Amino acid sequence: MYDKLLQIFQYVKENNQGYQALYSSVGDIDDKNGIDLYQKLPYIDKDVIRANQQQFLSTPYHFFPLNEKYMIRHTSGSTGDCFDVYWDAEDNLKSMINVALFRYRQFGIKTSDKFISFHTTTYIGNRMAEQTKWFIRSNNLSINKSLVSNAGVDDIKQIIIDFSPVWMQITPSILIFLKEKYMEIFDETPIRYIETIGESLPDSERMFFEKKGIAIVNNYGCVETNYIAMECAFGKKHVLSSTGFVEIKKDNLADEWGEIVVTSFYNHAMPIIKYRTGDYGQLINEHKCTCGMCSPILKLKTGRAPEYIILPNGEKFSWHPIYYAIEKTNELFGNPILRYQIIQTSWTQMQLNICLEDRFDDWFEAIREILFNNIQMTELYSFEWTIVKQKEFQVNTFGKTLLFVKYRGDKSYE
Repeated sequence: MYDKLLQIFQYVKENNQGYQALYSSVGDIDDKNGIDLYQKLPYIDKDVIRANQQQFLSTPYHFFPLNEKYMIRHTSGSTGDCFDVYWDAEDNLKSMINVALFRYRQFGIKTSDKFISFHTTTYIGNRMAEQTKWFIRSNNLSINKSLVSNAGVDDIKQIIIDFSPVWMQITPSILIFLKEKYMEIFDETPIRYIETIGESLPDSERMFFEKKGIAIVNNYGCVETNYIAMECAFGKKHVLSSTGFVEIKKDNLADEWGEIVVTSFYNHAMPIIKYRTGDYGQLINEHKCTCGMCSPILKLKTGRAPEYIILPNGEKFSWHPIYYAIEKTNELFGNPILRYQIIQTSWTQMQLNICLEDRFDDWFEAIREILFNNIQMTELYSFEWTIVKQKEFQVNTFGKTLLFVKYRGDKSYE
């Protein structure tokens, strides 16, 4: 593991201005001793990279031919923090090889098996494409998350059944919605493996699918590093040690839980070293998992619960389409929106809080107008929207920003 860390350290020391500036004050480092090296390197987070985004894009990728071989992946994670991640396209594929091997060894899923995924936005190169309800690329059917509402799900039921997938990648909130609305999707297709990510999966839902003979797992990862830990057939999340390193950063050594810090061994376009995720967990290094894997087991302290925008009659709307409106606005103005938070303030009213980069403060009215127009192009147009500029957002018990705050006017819909 430390050999790979030394390799990525040598690379950034020679090729990445962001890390060169960051490490200039560290002092002498024995770059032949991986343990010494790791302990002395500073932690980074989104704000550190975002403040000098172009410097953290490695120098070779500013010039031909590598400037044509990276892709920009846009994310707001689980907190509404807008962030552009640069990935070398080849590195991205390499980092997924061990993920594919894990699926095959643990669950018999082959790379050629048909699968379903869900998207909010799609890109042609690094430019945002117009919204599409769904598209098929090779053995993958990708469906727009905006269809996940009582109004839109009829459009996708037959498409899924006709596609006849073997497995799916899906967030728990979308999975639960499809199960409640159209159980025949799971009865009339050969789906035997469901991979969830991004939210916590209630035990009752896991048990429901397992009784139907469908393996269901809840993995952990982020756009910055791809998969970090994957759940084996016995329900334990194993760190993918061949693709990265995980540390638990504790304020006190006696603490049972700490912040999850990750290092990726792959991405050369924007290396990720000692990156604070803002999530909390526990690492179990010594264990004898029934699956036979020896890599550390990662236990998550908490995850975002599956949530929806809900009307008085119980009708559910996904809040995911707001991401399309944010991305469309950011692309037009040059990424002025740093983070956002969606709050349902009543059955018919929504509030969107946005934090702008300082240099865009005088542009708020223009940004709000374009953002409002982009919202009107989504499934959420029927709500009355208020857009507010502010710096401080509601947070959870760990201090992590809540991306969506649901309305609690009627306890029967919590």
